[in-house]
Amino acid sequence: MEHNKQQDILESMLDEYIAILDKYYPDVIDNIGYSGSNFHSRISRYFRHYKKTPFYFSGELKFVHWTSLNSLSSIVNNSEVRLYNLINSEDKEEFSYAGKLLSLSEPQISTIKDSYFTASFCSYENLNSKYLWKKYGKDYSGVAIVFSLIDNRDKWENFFLSKVYYKLDAKFENFQREIDDLKRKYNGHPTFMSDIWRFAGFFKKEQYEDEKEVRLSYIFPFKNEVEYLRYVRKELKIEIGRNRIVSYIPLKLWIDPNSSYLKTLDISERVNDTFSLTKPDLPQFKIEEIHFGNKCGLTPEEYYRFGRQLKEIFQWRLGYSIELPLNLYS
Repeated sequence: MEHNKQQDILESMLDEYIAILDKYYPDVIDNIGYSGSNFHSRISRYFRHYKKTPFYFSGELKFVHWTSLNSLSSIVNNSEVRLYNLINSEDKEEFSYAGKLLSLSEPQISTIKDSYFTASFCSYENLNSKYLWKKYGKDYSGVAIVFSLIDNRDKWENFFLSKVYYKLDAKFENFQREIDDLKRKYNGHPTFMSDIWRFAGFFKKEQYEDEKEVRLSYIFPFKNEVEYLRYVRKELKIEIGRNRIVSYIPLKLWIDPNSSYLKTLDISERVNDTFSLTKPDLPQFKIEEIHFGNKCGLTPEEYYRFGRQLKEIFQWRLGYSIELPLNLYS
């Protein structure tokens, strides 16, 4: 009899937990269960399930990324876009700004940031932003790379593509408050574990609003330590007062499988040792345009010569042409 009573209490707790999840995050919870008085839930790992949420980017899949000339060379020579973990962020409150509303501890936040990989862009409509050229385009001494995204979003797992929001979502605080109330109702005995925190990486303070960021995130993508060691690369970042070792995941640029250039060289669509071979449905970026700032240090003659070589690299390595404006950007 006592066992049945205890089971009824646990089932009641579960029903109340499910009701809270359905209230704040309907249609995205993939798994719910419990062991003893420990309750858990997981949101779906498939991006296609988030179309009704604020975390599904529904705009044009054409983006701008500002960077330095050295970084451009790295992107071109390695034919890859890098997703860095949040340890690399200049914002000291990255993730914790929203994560703390979910009662995450500092050690938990640090662990999450280590395996929360992102790449930052802006929508194409922001290409002319003087603020972004000045801050991220190195005051016109850098470049703006225009990417398009091959639309295979319905196949993504553990990837999110979303706008960054510059005002906290009240859902976080309200959700956590109801969870805390539920714990108190049962004298603090049950624990409720959820990975709603995955959404916390899409919120930043209002002071960053001019960045108009769109963020691609790959969140806890690996099943075990072996996969992490196999696919995650390390990079030493040297900056005044901020030397650090950061982790990143390379995503190979899209290659045109029907390119006559690649067929001429008898090159397969993907190099055999790339990260993408083990996960065929990764996001695929294609570089469409490259805009050089007018303070990049190139003379018009050098820009013309360098641009011609860039076009050749893209044709023979990736199988398609890119657009380079006739003049430096100002």
